[in-house]
Amino acid sequence: MTKVTNKRVKVTVACIICRKKKVKCDGIQPACSRCGSNGIECQYSNSYKKRGPPKIRIEIIENRMHRIKTLLQPKQLIHSELNNLGQVPVNTLFCLITEAVEQKKSYGSNDMMSYFSMNSDHIWSELYFTHFNNLFPLLSQSDFKQNNVPLLNFAVCALGSLYGLDRHHSVLFERAQHILHASTVQYSISTVQALIILCWYSHLIGDAKKCEMLRYQLAQAIDWLQCVPDVEIKRRTYWIAWVMDQWIASCTLSERMIHEWSCQWPQSEEAFIEFIRLSLILKDIHQGTQTSETDLTAWLLNLPSFLDYNKSSSVITKIYRILYYTAQMILNQHHQHQSSHSICITAANTILYITQQMVNLGQASFALNTFFISLTFATSFIHLNSNDCLSKPICLLNQINCTLLSKDEFDQLLQNYFYIQHTPSLEFCGVEQLLSDWSFIDNESYTTTSTTSPISYYSPTQSPLLKDEFILDTASFFY
Repeated sequence: MTKVTNKRVKVTVACIICRKKKVKCDGIQPACSRCGSNGIECQYSNSYKKRGPPKIRIEIIENRMHRIKTLLQPKQLIHSELNNLGQVPVNTLFCLITEAVEQKKSYGSNDMMSYFSMNSDHIWSELYFTHFNNLFPLLSQSDFKQNNVPLLNFAVCALGSLYGLDRHHSVLFERAQHILHASTVQYSISTVQALIILCWYSHLIGDAKKCEMLRYQLAQAIDWLQCVPDVEIKRRTYWIAWVMDQWIASCTLSERMIHEWSCQWPQSEEAFIEFIRLSLILKDIHQGTQTSETDLTAWLLNLPSFLDYNKSSSVITKIYRILYYTAQMILNQHHQHQSSHSICITAANTILYITQQMVNLGQASFALNTFFISLTFATSFIHLNSNDCLSKPICLLNQINCTLLSKDEFDQLLQNYFYIQHTPSLEFCGVEQLLSDWSFIDNESYTTTSTTSPISYYSPTQSPLLKDEFILDTASFFY
């Protein structure tokens, strides 16, 4: 006769008394055996904490898993998967570049520079104020020169040197990092400002890991900033940090680290206030707000005249238009409708078109600010949704590259990613030449009695004047 053995049953719920005493509990309710034998009143908790990571963390992990799968799969499988699921890929090119940067991770050698050249210092700071501070009005140029704070000086010069494609930028960044780590003093406004600049520098060079660490430090510093009296410098510092965090998080599919709290908007910065408004819409898009599409179009149509793409040739106007189309892609990329797919293709091609305009006008350094947020995003989307060769966007990416990868390393990475086959017919030519036969792009010749902006073709979801065939044909603009 076989001996019957009782299987051991795992008790998942223990009473309060046994849990406190850290003894075994059989979990019998309403009173366990141990409490019953000791004559103690047995109690169980009414609710138990749900185990597992937060929901938002799960979404982030799923997004990263999708990015990794997209990079590992052959292009044919990617197209098949997208057709079956109706999904749109994320910024795969950004992932590829940042992984390559992480493997290299070289910030220069110690013998590159042993002292500050005052002439170089002046040039680097001028480059900073021209290319960064015009977009993010963080510092007063007169106050910066007068105060002479070492940490802030190195941060400004590192970013300015990067915009100037100077080889010393990595050494300047290292020195700023050294001062930041060695400092034991409490936070100050200049420390927060330096963290903002260093964070953006890390983002531009493609060091996603360092950027995430600096964003975490910046979030802690912003918490301290709440205790500072409400002055203009506080308002600028907070809102620039918040806006920057929104766009970097959107690019990297990471958590937003800087919380939104009640703080007045900066004064006398009408352009940056529009940047804040666009960033608030971006936040709503990620939160799934139903009015996001209406708000996004209203933002474009209600821009002040000095930011109108038709009336102003300023660099800020071009950058804002690029960011508008980036937000439009983010809004439509997860929709399974053909119209949403066409909108994304149109937006992606327009991002490339405006960026090429900037390069042709000698404004390539300004385009660094949207390299990862918009340019690689648009290029990745077109690559995974088109069978055309992308030799022209590849050349554009090479012209604007400021990552830690060398020119040869970056070019080889792009060649491997796009599976380019060089032929004489694929020689690069200007975008304007390709678009010269498309009269509706010429804003001066475009006339209408509509009350909307003359640039309404840039809003395919709203413009009744844009024919469907024009929307569908934009995939071939650059190719």
